Amino acid sequence: MENKIKVFVDTNIIITGIFFSGYEVLLINLSGIKLFTADVCIEEARKVVERSSFEEYVSIALEKLENTFVVLNAEKEGDYSEFLPQAKLLIPNKPNDQKVLAAALYLNPDYFVSRDGDFDKKNIKQLLNIKTAEEILYELGVI
Repeated sequence: MENKIKVFVDTNIIITGIFFSGYEVLLINLSGIKLFTADVCIEEARKVVERSSFEEYVSIALEKLENTFVVLNAEKEGDYSEFLPQAKLLIPNKPNDQKVLAAALYLNPDYFVSRDGDFDKKNIKQLLNIKTAEEILYELGVI
């Protein structure tokens, strides 16, 4: 079985990777990695896609959401809910960010990609390898 690099992505990376050009698009379409996200990220991204002004791309974007990511779900036994207490301590008063962090902690990915400043904290960076899409692509020799 192939051992792919595990990359966990936040909502902002998903949206940027679907609707815009740049490093996030390269990352999302890169072979040799396996993309993960949290159920809350897919829900947030789906809402953005459905209310977007890019009507001609909505069905394509929704299909990309469904087929590109392994979605971690707090409701499934064995998924990230056991990490929610730790996430709540690290990011108080932000329930969606807590779920994202809990899912990332559960997965313990090779990389966690987000542009959300709530994850750009020393105590979180000690637990997860948080990088930008550009940094990951550079480390992997893609750019």
